[in-house]
Amino acid sequence: MNDKILPADNLGITNFTENLQYLLQKNKTTSIELAEVVGVSPELIGKLKNGYLNNPSLKVLAGISNYFKVSLQDFVFGNLANADHNFQVNLIQSIPVIDWNEVRNWKKKKVGKYVMVDNIPGKNVFALYLDRRYGKLKKDSFIFIDTELKPNNDDYVLVLNHKNETVHLKKLVIDDAMYLQSLVLEAKSVIRYDDKEHLIYGTVIGYQKNKIFNNTNNRI
Repeated sequence: MNDKILPADNLGITNFTENLQYLLQKNKTTSIELAEVVGVSPELIGKLKNGYLNNPSLKVLAGISNYFKVSLQDFVFGNLANADHNFQVNLIQSIPVIDWNEVRNWKKKKVGKYVMVDNIPGKNVFALYLDRRYGKLKKDSFIFIDTELKPNNDDYVLVLNHKNETVHLKKLVIDDAMYLQSLVLEAKSVIRYDDKEHLIYGTVIGYQKNKIFNNTNNRI
């Protein structure tokens, strides 16, 4: 997994001003047309284009990158004018953040919190917030759970315990049978997977340390 973190304060050292100028010219788009699509004023687009505003919101950056069909990372940090390849479409998505005790019925719950990410595959994905460290997953991270992806050996999985209706994060170990390994340092336990007692509800497909974005198209 690519665990490179892109903190929010990095947004001040970017190339998006030059990239915006390039994209507007390349696509023959006016500031007024772009502003209407993104939902901001033409004046704001003008300030961005002319370098008078260097700390726009993530919503604005995501709206512009989505419109031009370039990845947010390329738009903010890349050099599009000198790129010699086709732009990859990595649209920004809002992933719902679910409480641990609402995992079973997460699709039925009214969600009030979202985290914006770049390049998350699949539609059956939700995020969980970690208030402690789990193996490679650091405290205060968001993890992304795909409920349709079949896990492989050494994948991190979200497991439902049928007996007490609790949810746990485990590492799946496949040998002669399937085992669930604890990710908590002080609890070095391994138990055999039993579908009468457990249900693997989803596979962890990535994580990010903050609310900006991180490429999570690889498993941990």
